[in-house]
Amino acid sequence: MRTSPSNRTPLHLRILAGLIAFLAAYHIWRMLHESSQPGYYYEYSVLAPLMHNFTFPYVAVSISVGLLVAEAVLLVYALARKAGRLWMRAIWCLAVLLPTAWFGIMSAMHSPPYYAAHVLWLVHAALLVLLVVLASALTGFYRRLRSRSAGASPGVQPTGSAGG
Repeated sequence: MRTSPSNRTPLHLRILAGLIAFLAAYHIWRMLHESSQPGYYYEYSVLAPLMHNFTFPYVAVSISVGLLVAEAVLLVYALARKAGRLWMRAIWCLAVLLPTAWFGIMSAMHSPPYYAAHVLWLVHAALLVLLVVLASALTGFYRRLRSRSAGASPGVQPTGSAGG
């Protein structure tokens, strides 16, 4: 069953949702891969003696993956809604992402790899949203300039109108 054109999500929002999903999947893979390396943990590094055998931190990694998935779903939901302009929704997302990414970066010293991968996710998501803000704002500005220049020229008529 085909949906009506008014119910379809615009192509740029579907591409944006796909980019966020790809970025989240990459960081989940990175989180799982880096968390399985004992040398990436401070207590198992060369500086500290090995006190016990390495065990994979299932609970902490599962919580981090679940948090990352929830953040990605909320980000897609916030950006792909039809209410308001895209650049304004993206600025609100940046208002949440930038402080959390900043706090994550500032508290990342000697953190486990799953925490570092989560901080990288926050930074990369903030950069992606910043690109969305810039692209959306520039596109809107370009459209506004084009509509003003088309309306200012007396010899140019809008497409589809009958000239007399």
